[in-house]
Amino acid sequence: MPLMLSIGTKFRFEMPVFGVGGEDRTTKQSWPATHVIGTRPILQSTGPDSDQVQLRGILYPLDDRTRRNWPAELRNLQAAGVAYIIMDGRGRKWPGKWAITQLQETRSAYLDNGAPRRVAWTMVLERVGGENG
Repeated sequence: MPLMLSIGTKFRFEMPVFGVGGEDRTTKQSWPATHVIGTRPILQSTGPDSDQVQLRGILYPLDDRTRRNWPAELRNLQAAGVAYIIMDGRGRKWPGKWAITQLQETRSAYLDNGAPRRVAWTMVLERVGGENG
């Protein structure tokens, strides 16, 4: 199956089973303000601030290829409290290491037995500090 993204060697997002449907990235630069009477605040750059990537997708758990408990596996990685190396599907390593800071699932389209036919998911990765670049 084509690899889209991997979290270290622990988890692989692969099409068509558990692919990433979208990605948003927010990178901030720190500009604290010094307030001066009678003028606008003076801003000074103090370097990079947070760098976050939000991944999202849809999982269809009744598909035979998705019988694994993907959300539980990701929650275990999050609970480990470890920052991971991220590799994209082209074999490129993202700069730095990344922590899983948020996981969200939205289950819908339930069957009579209570099993969801559709699980929309969102995961937030945040780059950890301490390294240059």
